[in-house]
Amino acid sequence: MKGLKRLPLPAPIALLLPLPGHAQDRAIASPQAAVRTYAQNDKDTVLATCIANAYRSDKDAAEDAGSSVSALRGWTRYNMEKSPDAVRSLADRYLARNQANPLADAGSSDCASAS
Repeated sequence: MKGLKRLPLPAPIALLLPLPGHAQDRAIASPQAAVRTYAQNDKDTVLATCIANAYRSDKDAAEDAGSSVSALRGWTRYNMEKSPDAVRSLADRYLARNQANPLADAGSSDCASAS
């Protein structure tokens, strides 16, 4: 991963990620998207789309995040004609922000608060 430029995760996005200790407390035998709220699945879809787009040059990371997006789409109900474009637009707007100085774009919360 030499030379790979990693974008910092803003605090609101980091809050969407599960805590490592919690995830290890129980074995998960199947995808959980079907039993979670639509809001959580939507947030995770946007987050995975942001990661897939941000790490396009890292084949493994982009492929893994893209697989997560596909799985979440398969387990949730939403408008298939509008939703993928809306998620992609939200991710593109977020990634276009000044990542070096997130406060410069403080009025735009995009991916960080997709709810």
